[in-house]
Amino acid sequence: MPMSQHIGAPAEIIVREGQEVNRGQLLAKANGYVSVPIHASVSGVVRKITNVPTISGKMVQGIYLEAFPSSSQEALEGIPIDYNQASPEDILQGIQDAGIVGLGGAAFPTHVKLKIPEGKHCDELILNGIECEPYLTTDHR
Repeated sequence: MPMSQHIGAPAEIIVREGQEVNRGQLLAKANGYVSVPIHASVSGVVRKITNVPTISGKMVQGIYLEAFPSSSQEALEGIPIDYNQASPEDILQGIQDAGIVGLGGAAFPTHVKLKIPEGKHCDELILNGIECEPYLTTDHR
């Protein structure tokens, strides 16, 4: 898993080699405003922390995570947010903490896009949860 999966600053690794992790557990924290955290996609053990290639071929710090084959892979981390009761700031923080990014080539951090400029107001938010052209393969490299 490369720590630079998005435009902006690479995430900062907070786990160590040999450490067991649960699916959904934080592996690396955001390292700046235009950055996102990275979570374990599976339960397993951190086998190696080393430089790995990104999709563009650039070498960045990364984690080799070996999955536990017998694990149920149930997500054990995180608390869901009730968006009906949460403040806009809490929702934005939840999006940032989850590491949600756009599906375009830059994988731009969603919390940055959703930040309302000072002096502006938003009553409703409409989200398109898919890439704008989901059947095109222009982002494939």
